[in-house]
Amino acid sequence: MPIVVVFLAVAAVSPVQKAEQLYQQARYEDALKALGTSCDSSTIRESEQTGCEKTRAFSLVALGREAEARAAFDRLLIKAPDADLGRDVSPKLQSMFSGAKRDLAQVMALQIEPVNPGPAGPNGMAPWPLTVRPPADLSLASVRAYVASASSTRYAEIVMHEQNGTWLGMYDPQGDNTSPRYYLVATLGSGIDVQIGDSMASKALVVSAGGDPIDYDPEGFAAPHAVPDRLSATKRSGNDDRIAGLPKWAFWTVVGGSAVLVTVAVILVASRGNGTDNGAVKVGLSFQ
Repeated sequence: MPIVVVFLAVAAVSPVQKAEQLYQQARYEDALKALGTSCDSSTIRESEQTGCEKTRAFSLVALGREAEARAAFDRLLIKAPDADLGRDVSPKLQSMFSGAKRDLAQVMALQIEPVNPGPAGPNGMAPWPLTVRPPADLSLASVRAYVASASSTRYAEIVMHEQNGTWLGMYDPQGDNTSPRYYLVATLGSGIDVQIGDSMASKALVVSAGGDPIDYDPEGFAAPHAVPDRLSATKRSGNDDRIAGLPKWAFWTVVGGSAVLVTVAVILVASRGNGTDNGAVKVGLSFQ
């Protein structure tokens, strides 16, 4: 009688799947142990990293460790900004997740305000003041700017300092201010770093004058504006106090392209004779 050997293939359960099962069983500490210390470890498949952070956050909230849970949500959203928890979650989890999503969107919109360079010092260009102004409801632990000129591949790190909700720093262009560009790294209140741009996708640093961004058309400065012929025809004589022979005390205007000398005679009539209005002022104009 032939012997039939049957091999049963048993699919291995991933750490994330195991943690999800433990969470459903309200074994929250065991769920965290199954996930390990990091969802970025080699034991977690890349396709399961967001699920890992989600299960970690859920388990931490259940244990009352909300600050750690918020950090897990932050990491989840950095990996998948469009992630959604769905409807079958508690209002507490949904509120925390929505707050993390709002903060991340605000962080990604951060930028350095237009720079108004100060006057150059005796040794060259003055340092440039950098300002990052986050929304009032966004809490950040730190902000760092990385700035480089177009002629350099090395980004200078500027550690910014918070002052009344605004982050300030100084950049030394070291004599090279050609098309500066930058990216930012902001640390959330949870301690998670968020990078806004990078060396391959940096932003242009806008340079302003007098507090307003410089906006001009270089072509408009290629040559002086042309002077109309009718004005260029006016020449000064040898005496600078006279214009084309006109006396110093006279003035002229242009009417239809011709110079007209106007002499204004004001006649005050105070008589009360017949046919004359009492106290009337009559103005007579004569043209020469």
